[in-house]
Amino acid sequence: MICLALTGCFSGGNKGGKADGASSAVKGVGSKMAEEAAGRRVVNSGEVTITMKRDDGSVAFEINAESSRVGIEDGSQEAFLNGVTGSLFDEGKEVSQFEAEEGKADSENKRLVLTKAKVKSMERDLALNADTIRWMEDRKLFAAEGSVTIQGANWSFGPSDVLWASPDLSELGSPEKFQKK
Repeated sequence: MICLALTGCFSGGNKGGKADGASSAVKGVGSKMAEEAAGRRVVNSGEVTITMKRDDGSVAFEINAESSRVGIEDGSQEAFLNGVTGSLFDEGKEVSQFEAEEGKADSENKRLVLTKAKVKSMERDLALNADTIRWMEDRKLFAAEGSVTIQGANWSFGPSDVLWASPDLSELGSPEKFQKK
């Protein structure tokens, strides 16, 4: 069940109360219903926390934002965020943290797009910076584009146009390196 908790709880597209597999929760303060037309709801909010869950119920990522605009339609949610911070999880463990000027989270495909972003590994002294960083849940990879740099304790690499990375930044390379076999 997809749940948006701002001043109340709405569920969309799930009449029988049965979970549809994709799950996310949004909690915020100072929300205001902005639009409701043809089954689509749009909610503007102040501070917000979004928890995106995988099909198995484990947390994929958690996002905090200073403000958001969330669209809800047919059981899916799409959030446009400002002042973003958060964490990415793998097998129940926090593996990286991120921050960005703006972000977009989509509950349908569990994708996260960060603009003017930085991702820091929790296990290594590494940081990935780029104009745009996308989390691809289906591939369990970050895709960074535009002025991409990697910074370690005593070194840096970049800028580069494109770089892909594993969730904890332990593997870095071109998209070709990560092609499905």
